[in-house]
This record gives sequence, C-alpha cells and structure tokens, in this order.
Amino acid sequence: EPDPAKLAGLEGPVALAGDFEGDALIRLAVARAGRVWLAERPGKELLLALNRLDAKKYLEDSKPWCKALLAQGEEEIPVAFDLRLAGYLLSPNSTEYTVQRLAGEYSVPSPAFSEGTEIPDAALRAAWLLPVSRRLEEEIAANGQEMLLHEVEIPLAQVLASMELTGFLIDLEELAAFGAELRGLIANLEGEIYDLAGHRFNINSPKQLGVLLFEELGLPAGKKTKSGYSTDAEVLEGLIPHHAIISKILDYRKYAKLLSTYVEGLKNAVGPDGRIHTTFNQTETRTGRISSLEPNMQNIPIRTEPGSRMRRFFPAKAGCLLVDADYSQIELRVLAAIAEDEKMIEA
Repeated sequence: EPDPAKLAGLEGPVALAGDFEGDALIRLAVARAGRVWLAERPGKELLLALNRLDAKKYLEDSKPWCKALLAQGEEEIPVAFDLRLAGYLLSPNSTEYTVQRLAGEYSVPSPAFSEGTEIPDAALRAAWLLPVSRRLEEEIAANGQEMLLHEVEIPLAQVLASMELTGFLIDLEELAAFGAELRGLIANLEGEIYDLAGHRFNINSPKQLGVLLFEELGLPAGKKTKSGYSTDAEVLEGLIPHHAIISKILDYRKYAKLLSTYVEGLKNAVGPDGRIHTTFNQTETRTGRISSLEPNMQNIPIRTEPGSRMRRFFPAKAGCLLVDADYSQIELRVLAAIAEDEKMIEA
C-alpha cells in the first residue's frame, strides 16, 4: 500500500489510476519515480494525504477522484492533467479514452516490469499513465488547447463532481400525485380508444395496432414489412385527419411515456437522501455538450402539458436557487465566428 511519507521523499509527478464501483473507490494505484503502489479499498486518510501531497497529479479521469475527495470534505483538489479529457479534446469523435487505447493511438510503449511479475490492471494503468499523458500534453500544446484543458475542462470536472454528489432534491409526494393523475388519464383514453376501435386490443402492440388501423379501419397505410405496418409517431400524425382514434392513441403514448420514463423512472432513481444523483459526462457528445445519464436529467419535458409541470417537482433547498442556462443557437454562432461572416455575426 502506498506510504505518503515515502512518496513525499521521491521526486516528480504522481500518477493515479482507480477502479470504482459506483461512487466507491475500490482500488487505487499510485505511480511515482518509476515505482508503483496498489491499495485495495483505500481509506480516507490515504486519499487526503495523496491529495495534499506536494506534487503534480496526473489522473486517468479526474471527476470520480474529485467526487471521492469532495465526499470526504476536501475543497481544494489540485489536478495537473486529466488523460480522459485531453484525449477527448484531441479526438472528440472517439468512443473510448482509456490509457491502453490512447497509448496505442499515440504509440507509447507499455512500461517494463520484472519478468514473470503479475501486474494488476490498475497498477499497469498507473505506470503507463504518465508517459501517455506526456505524449498527449505535447499534442494539446501543439493544438493550442492548453487553456481549454486547464482552465475550462478540468475545473468543470470538479464542478460536475460536486453536482453529482449533491444531487437533485425531488418532491416525491407531488411526483406520486402526478403519477396518479397520469394513470387516470391513461385509463380514460384506453376506454375511448376501445370504444372507437369496437373492441379491446393491446394498444402497446405495434402489430395489433397496425392490423386495427390499416385492415379493420381501412386507413391509408405505408408499405407493409415482414414485421407488419409501421405505427411510429410520424405515421400516426399523418393519419390524424382520417380518424378520431389517432389523436387518442398519440395522447395515450405521450402520457404512458411520462408515467413510465419520468414518474416511475425518477422515483426508482431517488437515493436514500431523497435526492437523485445523475452522472454528468463531459466526453460523451461529439459537440462538447454535457450529457446526463442514469437518469437523464436534461430530458425532463418542458414543452408539453402536463409534462411541463414536472419541473415543479425539483425544488431548491431553502436559501438556494436552481439555475438553468443554455446557449442560444451556439452552433450557428460558432459557424459565424469561424467563417468570419459579417452578416451572420450581426444576426
């Protein structure tokens, strides 16, 4: 296990590679001055000592490291380099930013270990991390991306770690009441749809719905495939003028999605603290936008009724505000700047 006192007596940067189960750091490898240490389920004292060690720290992925330290009450978390973020800035179209893949892409040889030694994966990654990071540092500098990495992306990772740790407060009573309202709307729509169809059927079955609409009711259909008729939203919207059942089916789908994806989905995602802890990903989208996973908190419906009411279920705690900000037409603004088009810039 790494000894912070011995590490402090060595020179050079420190490379940190960790294995996580959820938010729990279960394994930590530390490399410095050509030596590697491995700790299983490292404790608070070790994490704090490493964070406060007077050395530049190179990480595979700084966000979970920051999150683990924030959970221990640390506020200052110095990060000299984040390999994942650097790999993303250099190649945003890639789908993987592991040490191994980046080492292959940038032709960085594997570190040498004593022959016959069985090397745990985390230890190998820690030993490989610094030479791979050095190579990517050169590319970042050549591309003029140093400020973007060190002043935007790495600090943002700590902000996102804090947001994930804090989570979103949700009013479960309001959410449950909304779910009951949706179930009532869905039940009423089911009855109306069965009346218009003349019999009961599985509304959620595309095959049964296709047979009803295009064979029994004789509505105009597109090409029939081996799996049956298409009944997606685009097809149904084109059929609205032809039969009253169509708008009922579209409403049914809308309310059923709100119930299953948002009401039930959000309820199941609430943690023991009464908050929803999503994961924010900086390296998922090709455009540089942040994505949100498990659950997706960026996809709460706001443009339809009753979906737009769902934002009321996320109150800020006393004395605080929830702030939602977004760029307006950011892609067009970037295009105007790159093209130096005066008319687009003025618009």
